Amino acid sequence: MNPAEDLATTLAAASPVGGAAVVVGTNVFTGQEREEEVAGAFPRVTLLNYGGPPPGPFLGTGTSFFRGMVQARVRSAPDAFAAGETLARGVLTVLHIAEVPGYVAVYAQESQPAYLGTDSSGRNIWTIDFECQWTG
Repeated sequence: MNPAEDLATTLAAASPVGGAAVVVGTNVFTGQEREEEVAGAFPRVTLLNYGGPPPGPFLGTGTSFFRGMVQARVRSAPDAFAAGETLARGVLTVLHIAEVPGYVAVYAQESQPAYLGTDSSGRNIWTIDFECQWTG
């Protein structure tokens, strides 16, 4: 399982999100985001796997229960705060309790996106964390 990639696919399938078209490879990305590489379409979403608690047994079935964490990072152009915040809220709405194939559940870890401020280029940044649950 790759929760970040699976959430990216789910997000793109729900397009438009928060009024914005979302397309994997255009304004939806997975993996590490390097500020010097952030270019192209705004607002944009980057999804990153970042750990989670240790797996545990799943209801005595001999399989494991996994809870992987994914951070969604939304960036908007410096003069487009409202568009970025709207997209961030849309990401939260679409992915919280989304039906993602292969997963038991997906839960947002916050009730609203967290605004982090701006990067060195003045772009606005929000984050939303998700817990993705699956067995294997």
